Amino acid sequence: RWVRIVNKRLENGMLVGLRIDVTEFKAHETLLSTQIRETWLLRAALEQLPVAVFLRDHDRRLTFANTAYEKFVGGDLAHFIGKTESEMFPATGEQSRLENERLLETGEAIEKAETLPLPDGGSLPVITRLGRVATPDDEYYLVGSVTDVSLLQDRENALIAAQAQAEALH
Repeated sequence: RWVRIVNKRLENGMLVGLRIDVTEFKAHETLLSTQIRETWLLRAALEQLPVAVFLRDHDRRLTFANTAYEKFVGGDLAHFIGKTESEMFPATGEQSRLENERLLETGEAIEKAETLPLPDGGSLPVITRLGRVATPDDEYYLVGSVTDVSLLQDRENALIAAQAQAEALH
């Protein structure tokens, strides 16, 4: 058990001593400290991923994105937090809005290979995965990841070229 001891001498010279059982408080404090540490570690881990990870709330507004996501928006994430997909990506926002609304309603996950236009005018082959998660109070969020597969595509093209060259030799 944890006990807090408080001693105070009164003006008349008497000593008053309090013994307060703080075991429950300490257990709650330890749990809270553990939860804060785990939250910090999870955020730090997400920031280290080369895969773009993001969360959208039930109104489809961006609530979180890791640093890797900045490549797809072409700027400081702070400018995009709170915006819907339509506000962020006017050219493709309507299609994304429909997919995201359906996903938030049904929970049916989406995985698709696509080519994303980049803010610098280039494009990138990616695999996008979208799913739904719920908070303890049953509020739905969309969780997504965008994986750059250009390196895999380059390797695949090199293998195809090597196979064609080998077949030409036979």
